[in-house]
Amino acid sequence: MLYKKAFNISGIFLFIFILMTATFKRNIAWNNEISLWKDTVNKSPYKARAYNGLGYAYLMNNMIEDAIKQYQKAISIDYDNIDAHYNLGVAFKDKGLLDEAISQWKTVIQIRHDHVEAYHNLGTAYIYKEQFHRAIEYYKIAINLKSDPLLHHNLGVAYEKVGLIDNAMMEYISAINLDPYYAEAYYNLANIYFNKKLFWDAIENYLSAINLKPYLLEAHFNLGVAYLQIGDISKAKSQFNALLKIKPDHKQAIELLNNISGITN
Repeated sequence: MLYKKAFNISGIFLFIFILMTATFKRNIAWNNEISLWKDTVNKSPYKARAYNGLGYAYLMNNMIEDAIKQYQKAISIDYDNIDAHYNLGVAFKDKGLLDEAISQWKTVIQIRHDHVEAYHNLGTAYIYKEQFHRAIEYYKIAINLKSDPLLHHNLGVAYEKVGLIDNAMMEYISAINLDPYYAEAYYNLANIYFNKKLFWDAIENYLSAINLKPYLLEAHFNLGVAYLQIGDISKAKSQFNALLKIKPDHKQAIELLNNISGITN
């Protein structure tokens, strides 16, 4: 029996901004790092690297305003200090000042044209601003510099946002080829297959996502719906029950289980 209720299957859109992990990072508590870098600033008040290090320590302690001041001081000493511009962008982003963050990352790529992380963050920033064509532009530049699974995944998301579904599929597949443990890429690829009514392909990829991340809630739900589409009610029930063990109040799973019971009784 085929369960025919339609569902809008949407992807997991995961975006990560990258913070430059400077070479001076040490494995001690960050409050001690602040003291150490304050001391370095006092001893070397004209070295941008010292202010950049103090800014990084503040940022790791979520002291955003203090971090911004130190990065700005570093830039005032050495305008071409890439790490200071880059991490100042991250600090602005953490404060919710996305336009200011974009400005800093654009400065980074003006100084160094092959800065992959800056292109990546620009792409992600434009995703948040819903300027998807700009995001695609920056992600593609980043990928040309370095083929990375996260970049391919995020480019896939941007392509989905502008309706280029086949392009998105190829990017998710590229992400998986580079990182076979990328659960979210399997999940987003599965959703595309589902919406194309390629339910067996969708099932295969939902299973891969769940095997990698058993607590990926919507993967269980969508897998259950996919099983309903091919008429496998037993396996659909199993997925909805698995989901309810993780989230007992999942309303759609409860509704579908009740509907299935009504059909089979």
